[in-house]
Amino acid sequence: MFTHAFIVAAVVLAQPPSAPDWQAAEAAFLTGHIQITTRDRFIKAGEAYFDHASPPRWIVFQAIPVPPSGKDPESFYSMYVAKLRYSGDSTIAGIQEPIKISPDGSANTCGWFHPVFPFRVLFGSTLVAPANREKPGFRVGTRNYVWQFPDEMEIVERGVSAIAKDFPPDSPIGRQSAALESTMQDFEPHIREKNITPEESLKRSNELFAKLDQVAPDLRAVKSWISAKTVFEMPKYTAECSWSSDARFILYAQVRAELTREKDDADIFVFDTKTGEHHPLVVADGYDGGPFFNPDGQRICYRSDRKGDDKLQLFVADLKFENDVPVGITKEHQITANDHVNWAPYFHPSGKFLVYGTSEVSHANYEVFACELPPIGGDIAPDKLKHTRITTAPGADVLPVFSADAKYFMWTAQRGPAAAGEPKPSSQVWIAKTAGNWIP
Repeated sequence: MFTHAFIVAAVVLAQPPSAPDWQAAEAAFLTGHIQITTRDRFIKAGEAYFDHASPPRWIVFQAIPVPPSGKDPESFYSMYVAKLRYSGDSTIAGIQEPIKISPDGSANTCGWFHPVFPFRVLFGSTLVAPANREKPGFRVGTRNYVWQFPDEMEIVERGVSAIAKDFPPDSPIGRQSAALESTMQDFEPHIREKNITPEESLKRSNELFAKLDQVAPDLRAVKSWISAKTVFEMPKYTAECSWSSDARFILYAQVRAELTREKDDADIFVFDTKTGEHHPLVVADGYDGGPFFNPDGQRICYRSDRKGDDKLQLFVADLKFENDVPVGITKEHQITANDHVNWAPYFHPSGKFLVYGTSEVSHANYEVFACELPPIGGDIAPDKLKHTRITTAPGADVLPVFSADAKYFMWTAQRGPAAAGEPKPSSQVWIAKTAGNWIP
């Protein structure tokens, strides 16, 4: 897993000249496939998530940009947001110019939009270049995926002015955005006046901030428009974060201080933004991470290396609540139990099934599957649950997600044209419309 700017141009996207075989093969589930990010802009891109609007307006994703001529590419993913571009028939047609929101040189992963105020973006970031430069991935001569957990990785939040400005002018956020900009313009000569003492400069800055808090309370709640700020600080790797639907709780993975079986071992926690308390949810030997709440907030899904064999299995857990706060789990349901890497589960908005990427077809060709879920408190063996293969293209199809209205499906795929001199297509972000019944 893993700067403010105005939107100035649309990214030109082109479909292949003829419909490939996979487009017909996937028609029962996906239609209108379109490549959202391209190799001429990004060496690779992926792990994209929609905002929570219906229809969606923005996406957040991680990518490694194509470097200037003569420069080496960056070693780690940067985090970007981009506004979706629609055609006349209300169909997603591409994205506008992406906006980088992570610090230069940092490693970043797992972006997530605030469910009420999408100009607030949550993600994992080292904020500086990580000391460990080794990259995650499959090791030559093995089928094992080696995970990297930079100690510097923290959960951070960033305000994105372009998203706030995108709200309708007559909406509360639109009015606050206009008031904030107007106040900044009014105060600028006052702040930049020469020949004033440092004490007077600080006083004037505080006056500005107080005024901004008054005219734009929801925007100023972030106070991190120039650079990302940590939400809370923990030792070791802290990431793989997402908000609950009411934005009170943040799910995340936290690596333990001590190794387990000579490996880094992450557990799953929830942070209560109201009380500042952290509650452990899944604490078991072997990596557990990538958690998401289901739509009604009663369950979480996640991946686990419970056996310590570098092959991931998927779980769903029913949450235990005290005073409406998730403080643990009442029952854990295993969703896969096989000899494959099962990765990045994500709930359908109905809550009835989830999707995930898996090496079940081949380690050289990950595909997306859907799987029904057992009822809360139920007990159904993984091999008794209905699993449906969704994607069929050569190359990896992973990191699947749905829009909040369930009309769009977005994932990371190696199915576009390969760049000159490269043996296979790069990983890029794709979107398609959903169709049919994914779980018969």
